[in-house]
Amino acid sequence: MDEPGHATANTQVAIECLTIWLEGDRETAAAHIANIQNSPDGPGATGIISGFLNLSELLVLNLAASRGADAGNIRQKAGDIRREWSPRLLE
Repeated sequence: MDEPGHATANTQVAIECLTIWLEGDRETAAAHIANIQNSPDGPGATGIISGFLNLSELLVLNLAASRGADAGNIRQKAGDIRREWSPRLLE
């Protein structure tokens, strides 16, 4: 599991990668991820994956909140969203 400082740094790396990805240049985004993964001072594959998972958690929790979830049920609503998305991934 990430330590707090590493979790923040890894999530920032994920945001960098997502930013390039959303610009539509998938080749550049993939090359950027490969460079970070192979960098001796980078987070490595495990750090990149945990960063993307941290970012995904933040995004799905924000989506749950935007759909009316509160502190008492936000994780349940986030799980509902994940289950809602799961069948669609097979299409």
